[in-house]
Amino acid sequence: MKKLQIILILLIAALAAGWWFASNWLKAELPGMLSQALAAEVTLKETNLRFPLGLELKGIRIAPKTGEPVTADALTVQANPLSLLSGQPQVTLELDRPSWRLHRTAAGFEWPFPTGTPAGGKGGAGVPSKEGKAPPILFTLLSVKNGSLALVDEAVQPTVTWSLQPIEVTVRMDPASQSAHWQVQSVVSEGGKEIGAITSEGEGKLDGSAKGSFKIRHSALQQLAPYIRPTIGTVPVSGRLTLESRFDLKQGNLQSDNAIAAEGLVFPEGDETLFGTTGNRMVKLLRDRDGVIRLNIPVSGRVETPEDWGRLTSAAVQEALRRALTKTIQNVLTDKAEQTVGELLNKALESINR
Repeated sequence: MKKLQIILILLIAALAAGWWFASNWLKAELPGMLSQALAAEVTLKETNLRFPLGLELKGIRIAPKTGEPVTADALTVQANPLSLLSGQPQVTLELDRPSWRLHRTAAGFEWPFPTGTPAGGKGGAGVPSKEGKAPPILFTLLSVKNGSLALVDEAVQPTVTWSLQPIEVTVRMDPASQSAHWQVQSVVSEGGKEIGAITSEGEGKLDGSAKGSFKIRHSALQQLAPYIRPTIGTVPVSGRLTLESRFDLKQGNLQSDNAIAAEGLVFPEGDETLFGTTGNRMVKLLRDRDGVIRLNIPVSGRVETPEDWGRLTSAAVQEALRRALTKTIQNVLTDKAEQTVGELLNKALESINR
């Protein structure tokens, strides 16, 4: 009996010593290991082991050589011990209150980490690596809570700062099919004013392919002015926009169908152009019984860098204007509106040529 007690005491002492040693080793070595992997200075306020197979990091700060630091209150990593015995490890990651400011200039997004695509570089979203191999799956569930992201866009004038907060993300990985299912939702603000909500859901493969949906609800057009100005000039347009997109991305080739709904769209009166009094006449012809303008815009193209998304968005805006003009002319012919087709076309062409 005494021998058994001694063995148990020694076993408990050994486990306690191992736990203490591992905990202190992680506190000393983990920041350096992470710094080397991310090519950035990583500091941690606390590093704690959690029973039975868990790790908790608190007060995380990742400072890249360029760009602004990423911070987070805590990251918890938990592994299921029984899953390790089955050969199919189940690891969950919980990230609490991550925060980051990302800048975009005329040269592109300033992505500071080695896993990103340099501005103007190749091999971006949807493009497999040169080796054609997918990275290993390091977790089966990722949960991001109360995240915040500020996108500082210096490529437009004046500079626009978009705030996404709170960001809630859930990603479930399936090692068997090498796929992931994601759900994302956030509120978007600009200049301290809430302008809309974003949701996204879909499934992606580790080779870069993805299929899903993306929705922007009730976005104020005033805040989009710097992006639509190349098309409509400095017109103070007002109204609200909703976008619902379904996309399919395979090996860098994007196919998407986009349903656009505009409510309360108004141009300034007194300017006899497509984006003035004439535009308001068009708006009246385009509205349905609910007072909403609805357009379906397909978008397709090659996506290799973040800038390609901007190019495709610009093309979608131009296609929306073309379809709106076509639909207006059709309504003029059927409804016998006051404006003749010739007058409407002449004013539209004059506005675009300006």
